[in-house]
Amino acid sequence: MGIQITSANLDRDRNSSRINLGRGRTASLDDVETGLRMAISKGYTSASDPVVTKVRNFLAIARDRS
Repeated sequence: MGIQITSANLDRDRNSSRINLGRGRTASLDDVETGLRMAISKGYTSASDPVVTKVRNFLAIARDRS
């Protein structure tokens, strides 16, 4: 299982940037950031993992566009 980040995944509602996860589920950008922090703190991934950098960059871009 993996994550694919595309512009089609973002709901362009100006009040709330939500990511369509499929099957009727969504997550906010804050949810993604919280999950990332938890994954790092619980040792599921390291802060130096390239995926962590990519997720952080995604969050910055998505927040800048909302």
